[in-house]
Amino acid sequence: MGETLRETASSPREAPAMSHQRKTASSASRLYTLVPAFWLLTLAFLSTLVSCKSCESTETVRIGVTPWPPFEFLFLAQEKGFFEKRGLQVKIEEYPTVEDTRRAFEKGQIDIMGMTPSDIILIRQNSEKRAQAFAVIDFSNGADVVIARSEIRHLKDLKDKKLGAEITTVSAYLLLKALEAGNLSLGDVSIESLNQAHMVKALKLGKIQAASTHPPYSVELLASREFHVIFSSDQIPGEIIDLLVASADSIERRHADYAKVLLGFFEAISYAEKNPEEAYAFMAARENLEPQTFQRSFDNVVMVGLDEQQDFLGPQGKIEVLIEQVAYTMAKLGHLDQPFLAAETWTDKVARSASEQLKTSGEIDEN
Repeated sequence: MGETLRETASSPREAPAMSHQRKTASSASRLYTLVPAFWLLTLAFLSTLVSCKSCESTETVRIGVTPWPPFEFLFLAQEKGFFEKRGLQVKIEEYPTVEDTRRAFEKGQIDIMGMTPSDIILIRQNSEKRAQAFAVIDFSNGADVVIARSEIRHLKDLKDKKLGAEITTVSAYLLLKALEAGNLSLGDVSIESLNQAHMVKALKLGKIQAASTHPPYSVELLASREFHVIFSSDQIPGEIIDLLVASADSIERRHADYAKVLLGFFEAISYAEKNPEEAYAFMAARENLEPQTFQRSFDNVVMVGLDEQQDFLGPQGKIEVLIEQVAYTMAKLGHLDQPFLAAETWTDKVARSASEQLKTSGEIDEN
């Protein structure tokens, strides 16, 4: 532009045609200069997009859970963007019953499920899915309860009574433990197979005299003086645990993605500790409970941190004994057609991957 201006100034009488030719030539020169620059910028921009997206997973992680307070931290993590910021797309589906969640997992409709050891055992027995636990979320320390009508004061009073339980879940496991504690057997009682919501209704209507349940359902029952706890998981410490479970094949293929799920989950717990009013209000609303009531439900739950996963899932970890205990009880209940081998039902690969990612990012401490 400066050169053109100087030439115009030094040749004021130059013919208009010659001036037009020079301007056209100058414009063409700038155009040829700009075109390569445009494509270089475009390529640079696209390269930046590719490099930014390289750390993101293009496959959504689908998680299935049932109502249970600790699983609410998954929803909190999603609400606060703790998965998304790690380049992970997550879809969480809440199912009304454990059986519904298991079926969804067996059909391949979800990748991860929040479950207990009994569910791993049943899935491995009844389907081709090689279900494998990759994280221990919590263990129940009084949250899982057997609730009876007020006239039933002691466990021995359950004899000849009709009781409610989810037969193929940890609910039945707890009920059997309660019967054993009261020196009763399965033959001494009648057990009605009901899901949690139906159990609450049946107990209120007097169709059953006791129910094996947990929050948020137990909260509703215990709000009435008609019902009380006669047995709870604090009498069998550490035996009822909640897990994140996936197929062994998908863990092998997507352990880095599942590690991001763990990091998001534990970041949500950290966020709730620092912002309890906001966090518990959000989670309580999802379970239709008052925030204070919802928060109190954690008094009987022990959360298991990322740094404790090796205690359960590592070599000589606690989970093997727990799964064997559950398998033995399920055999007594008639739920196992053949002996169950606990080997290969858990892995520490995802937890180790999460720990490695945490060392390089320190993201949990951001909030």
